[in-house]
Amino acid sequence: MNAVAARRAALARTLALGCAALALLGLAAAALLGPVALALSGVAGALGALCVLAHDHFRRRELALLTDRARRDPLTGLLNRRGFEEAFDAELERARRSGSSLSVVVGDLDRFKRVNDALGHPAGDAALVRSARILTSGKRRFDSAARIGGDEFALLAADSDDHGAYVLAERVRGVLHDEFASDRPALTIS
Repeated sequence: MNAVAARRAALARTLALGCAALALLGLAAAALLGPVALALSGVAGALGALCVLAHDHFRRRELALLTDRARRDPLTGLLNRRGFEEAFDAELERARRSGSSLSVVVGDLDRFKRVNDALGHPAGDAALVRSARILTSGKRRFDSAARIGGDEFALLAADSDDHGAYVLAERVRGVLHDEFASDRPALTIS
């Protein structure tokens, strides 16, 4: 858990404790002070309810963030293998129901090991990030891009037939080739 997530979890715990304290304070005040305190207990109860709602909101946000992180590659921001498989299953089911086409384009970076060996892993990571940026900009808005392995990428293209997948693959291949043409070793994708 990173520092931001730890702070959010601590805030959520504090809110939960505050909710419990307000509810107990309201009950104690009602028991000790009678009718006047009944109004105070209503206020305390309302504040407690607001705290519960805020706590629930934080918990839901944190769960959504964790779920997204479980489906994304932390280096590139693309879907990881798990996220890709979930997207693939959903799109395949949609394509079956609607009778539409679905294409998957898979590519492997050529000479990637040489980049890591010659220039080091930070240079390899930078090449992966550059490649991910190219895949993201080369796909349609509703397509999915994923890093499914070390230097393996995939594009999930809904409503795309064989020819559409070929055009997409060639466009990405050409842009990636041009991006890395002056690098040594030059990366390509196949």
